Amino acid sequence: MEFYTHSPKETEAVGARLGSALSPGSVVAYFGGLGMGKTAFTRGLAAGLGYQGRVTSPTFTIVNEYEGGRLPLFHFDMYRLNSADDLFDIGWEDYLARGGICAVEWSEQVADALREDTVLVSMMLVNNETGCVFPVEEVAQLLKARGSRALLHCDAVQGFLKIPCDPVRWGVDLMSLSAHKIGGRKGIGALYVAPRLKNLRPLLPGGGQERGLRSGTEATAQIAGFAKAVELYCDGLDEKRRHLAAVRDYCRERLLSIPTVAEIGRGDAPHILSVSLPGYPSANIVADLGAQGICISAGSACHKGKASHVVSALGLDKKTAAGVIRVSFGPETTFEEIDALHDALLAHKNSRFPML
Repeated sequence: MEFYTHSPKETEAVGARLGSALSPGSVVAYFGGLGMGKTAFTRGLAAGLGYQGRVTSPTFTIVNEYEGGRLPLFHFDMYRLNSADDLFDIGWEDYLARGGICAVEWSEQVADALREDTVLVSMMLVNNETGCVFPVEEVAQLLKARGSRALLHCDAVQGFLKIPCDPVRWGVDLMSLSAHKIGGRKGIGALYVAPRLKNLRPLLPGGGQERGLRSGTEATAQIAGFAKAVELYCDGLDEKRRHLAAVRDYCRERLLSIPTVAEIGRGDAPHILSVSLPGYPSANIVADLGAQGICISAGSACHKGKASHVVSALGLDKKTAAGVIRVSFGPETTFEEIDALHDALLAHKNSRFPML
C-alpha cells in the first residue's frame, strides 16, 4: 500500500492512521533525506498512539521517549551512528524488549547490524514473559532483500498454534516447537527444516536415526503424543484463540483495577499477561497464591531462581521489577478462575506491607 502526501498535515494524518493500528514491538524504519517529513510523520504516529504531548526531532539526543499513549513510542535518529556497535551501545535491544513502538530515522545507517559474516539469525516468535510478538516475517524479508547467506531460526515454542505460525510463507529456515505448550508430554519437540537445507549435520553422531540428524532410539510414544496434541488443539482452533484473547483481556481489566498494579511490556499474544505489584516481591506472591491452588510464575521457568533478564532489560525501577508476575492462560481457563486470581492478589496486597 502506498500513500502520497503534499503537506506536513497530510503526512501527520498518514502517521496517525498507522499509529492507531500498530501492535507492541513494531519497528517503523524511515528512509529519506533531510526535509522529507520524518518528524512530521512521527508526530502523527504519536497522535495515533494517543500521545498528546510535544514531539521533537531526536537529532542530538539520538532517542526520544514518549509515554502516556496506548503504547510507548521510542523515536530514534541514527544519523550520527557509525556502526552496529553504536546501535547496541544505545540499548537498542532493551528498547525492543519493552513492547513499545520504535520509529527509526536514518535506519540505513545501522543496516550493518547484519554483518557479512553472519551465518545465523535466531529469534523468538513470542516472548514467554511479556507475550510480545516479534516480526519474524519482516526479518526474513530483510535477510532476503540484503542477499544475506544467514539462516533464520525461529523459536516458536511459546507461539505455536496460539497465534498464526507459517514458516513456509514467512521464509523461515528452521523453527523449534515443543509439545508441552499445547497439552502434550514434556520432553518431546520438533524442528521444522526448510526443504532447501540439505546438509545439516548432527551434534551427536551415532546410529543415524531421524534421517541422520539425531541418533538414539526414537521416543515413539512421545512423538505420537505430540502429533495427537496438535490434532486436538487444532480442533476448534479459531474459537480457542478467541477464548484465550477474551480471558486475557478480562484478566487485564480485573488485575489493573487493583491499586498500583501495572501491566508490563503489553504484548499481543493471547495467552500471556505480565503485571507488577510494585514493592511486593514476586516470589512471595507466587508462593502465597500457589498455596491457594493458583498457579502463576515469576519470570521464566527456564531460569527459575534467577533474576529475569527480560525484566531487567525493560528498565523498570527496583520496586516494579521486583513485583513482576506472569499469568498464562489455556483453552480451559475460565473467567471465574480470573476472578479468583484477582481476589487472591488483592488479598495478598491488603494483608502485607510492601517490602521494598
